[in-house]
Amino acid sequence: AGVLKVYPNPADGRCTVSSQGKLSGAGEVVLYDSGGKVCLRRPVAEVSLPFELNSLPAGGLFFIRLQTGK
Repeated sequence: AGVLKVYPNPADGRCTVSSQGKLSGAGEVVLYDSGGKVCLRRPVAEVSLPFELNSLPAGGLFFIRLQTGK
């Protein structure tokens, strides 16, 4: 698969998740808040996924996970 990159960090309204390896068809990328609640889900269809973050609380700590069927 490759290394996931999330940028910019810290993000201001938008971030991008990308990989040097193949992401397309890998499953989905899920964004969690610091309490473990799912905030956003995106199916992986590209090598680079933009996330709009304006609906999330400012100044929060979030975690990104690539979920696959494996």
